[in-house]
Amino acid sequence: MQQVLSRTSPGALALRLGLAPERLVEAVTESDYAKPGLAGLGASAAALKDDAWCVLLVRHHMTDKKTTPEEIEPMWRALPRGDRETLLIDVVRKSQFDWQQKLAVVSGADHRWSAGFTADVLSMLTRDRPSGEQQVWIVQSHMEQFTRWMHPGALASLENFVGAVFKDAPPPSAIRSLDRVRLRAEMHKEFES
Repeated sequence: MQQVLSRTSPGALALRLGLAPERLVEAVTESDYAKPGLAGLGASAAALKDDAWCVLLVRHHMTDKKTTPEEIEPMWRALPRGDRETLLIDVVRKSQFDWQQKLAVVSGADHRWSAGFTADVLSMLTRDRPSGEQQVWIVQSHMEQFTRWMHPGALASLENFVGAVFKDAPPPSAIRSLDRVRLRAEMHKEFES
């Protein structure tokens, strides 16, 4: 089923079956082949860069406790930057993913982040962080990735994130990532003036 649906346009399939897009997703979800069926629809939507279907399927997956970040990644990656950022903010804000999974989703967004997206995502991750000690190496690896893409104008948001997550005693790799963003922020100011 996954293979067949991955080679079929979701829009064409919905039209052929006379179903609204949401109803087709519901029908696949209620079938005995929900997981491979949704994977096939997602693969097709991503391959065709069908923005509406990618958004619909990611939003559907956000309510499923069994969904992993890897399952939605091809769909949000297929979106243009503005739509991608809007959807990723919703994923961080509304999905059933735990904090580390949300951090993984965000760190996988390997495009130049807008200032608004950077500030929003970092403030949500800072606010929603779990209490207690974090597995430092996991946070460090994600931070290493997303600091390469974040907007340097959101340096204050990153400093708040680092202070909250590492309790004001960040490990050396987190300090290096923070210093890299500080350098980019200074260069950004230089080029603006």
